Amino acid sequence: MKTVICFDTEDESGMRDAYTIMAHLTKVHLGKRLPNDNTLIVGKIQFIKALRRYVDHIEDKCDNRNGLKEAKMFADAYWEENIGGPF
Repeated sequence: MKTVICFDTEDESGMRDAYTIMAHLTKVHLGKRLPNDNTLIVGKIQFIKALRRYVDHIEDKCDNRNGLKEAKMFADAYWEENIGGPF
């Protein structure tokens, strides 16, 4: 089966519809989900490096190593660095 989808950049509603169709086809035929604006795709090695950076961060700068606030601050900074916008 071949499907051709027209992605008209002058039609905002049509662009959303085209994305929805592609997301559905990708999920059904490839078993994968398309990322959206709020998705950070991280490979295994990149994830391990981020975990190591977080461990270094809390060892150096944090008194409360179980604090959710520190984890959130690190996650926000990591997100902004890799996505380029606020979390």
